[in-house]
Amino acid sequence: PGTGIVIFYRSSNKDALGLIKKLSKVSEQMSKEFPQFTFRKCDGDLQVNRKSFASASFGSNPYIFTSTPGEGIVKFVGPRSVASVRALVRSKFANGDKQDLATFTGEHDFWDLMDLDDIPKPTFVFFHNKQDKCPTCSRIRVGTPRLATAVKGQVNVMEVDCSDDAKFCDTHQVDTFPTFILFSGERKVEMSMPKNVDVPGLYLFQRFFKQEVPGYRHVKLGPGGRYKYRAMSISSNTPRVVKSAAANAAPATAAGNAAPTTPLNLAEALVQINALKQDLTKAEEVIAKLKQEKQELRQEIKRQSRSIN
Repeated sequence: PGTGIVIFYRSSNKDALGLIKKLSKVSEQMSKEFPQFTFRKCDGDLQVNRKSFASASFGSNPYIFTSTPGEGIVKFVGPRSVASVRALVRSKFANGDKQDLATFTGEHDFWDLMDLDDIPKPTFVFFHNKQDKCPTCSRIRVGTPRLATAVKGQVNVMEVDCSDDAKFCDTHQVDTFPTFILFSGERKVEMSMPKNVDVPGLYLFQRFFKQEVPGYRHVKLGPGGRYKYRAMSISSNTPRVVKSAAANAAPATAAGNAAPTTPLNLAEALVQINALKQDLTKAEEVIAKLKQEKQELRQEIKRQSRSIN
């Protein structure tokens, strides 16, 4: 009970003792940033704990759990390191803003969000059902504002209650809860949770975005729970290399001498960009036609279903 993290370990494991020593120092810093944070340790080698450790099938490696209001006790499955635990604490206790969540009152909100720009930001949708009595969903909902604040500007985060809009959920074949789907243009990717994870934390979401969202920047959490982006800059002196026919040429034979590269030609680049735009326009026309055909097919299936009934 309580708010913070609990580490179950065995004092016979020297590596675990080293980690505990480092985390004890980190916990002092975390307590200053987050007054509600507590750090607890439980040694499985103590006589009083041996039976409980055996019944829980705990091995010699340390196990880390978090305890936060609304989310309950959750096992941490990330790397057992000082950096990962520090990030874990900040992701659990930093304040999120509900206003950063994308509004969903109906399917039109989703499509409005997807059509904001020529190349809209990816939209990550958390599907749940209040009438389904899903305790896991209730615990996840506590952390969605933190997720939305953390990825603001890179990924839209939206909650959809399927008890309010069953049609939208049926369209995307959502019948189990919780379900997480990333929509990026015409691409749709469902996020699967590890078997040993009940409530996914910010760490797992960020790892998923890093894999599925091109150019996604890992978000770090600043002191006091404020979110910040990792600084990324390109020096004006950084050489830019463009793949060309020269890339297939034989490399330089002398050690230490780089093979020559073709410099960037702005006019050629613009021609290539325009050609890509034309290809994209054609692709969009094909996609629109396929969407229309899909809608007509869906309507025909409904008509046939009614006639059979």
